[in-house]
Amino acid sequence: MLKKLLKNSCLILPFFLLTINFCKAAPPDTLKYFDGSYKALKREALRLKQPYILLFGASWCAPCKTLKNEVLSDNAIAYFANGRYLIKYIDLESFEGLEVNNEQKVSQLPTMRFFDMNGKFLEDVVGLVEVNLLYKKMRIHSGIPISRVYEQSTNDTLFEEKK
Repeated sequence: MLKKLLKNSCLILPFFLLTINFCKAAPPDTLKYFDGSYKALKREALRLKQPYILLFGASWCAPCKTLKNEVLSDNAIAYFANGRYLIKYIDLESFEGLEVNNEQKVSQLPTMRFFDMNGKFLEDVVGLVEVNLLYKKMRIHSGIPISRVYEQSTNDTLFEEKK
C-alpha cells in the first residue's frame, strides 16, 4: 500500500508543481534598458535594425526620477518599447555621460533623444511628459506608418484617441 502511495505521489507531485508554476500571476512588463556602452548601443541598433532612445538624466534631477520611475515604468510603455527600441539611460554625472553629452550637447533634463537605427537624430522630448504623449512619440518613431499611429489595436486600449 505504501509503495503504491509513493508511486502515485511521484507521478502527481511534478504535475502539481508545474500547475502551480503556470498559475502564478505574470510579472508586469518592465522597460529593459541597454546596459552596454554608447558605442555598443549604436552597433546593436544597426545589427537589430531598431531605433534607439538616449534618456539623459541625473540623480539630483527630480523630473528625471519621476520620468524614469512613473512614466517609463508604465506597463503599456514597457510592453510597446521592449523589442522595438533600444533604450540607454545616460547619467550626466558619470564619465560616460559627460563623454556622450560632449557629442550630443543636451542642455535640459530630462531629455529623451530619439534616433533611427542608423543614428540619425529624429526628435528630442524634453521635460516630464505624460504616458500618452510618450507613447505617441514612440509609435511615430518606431517605423509604424503615421496613418496607423492613432489606430486602436488590441494592445493599445489604454490610448484611445478621439477622432
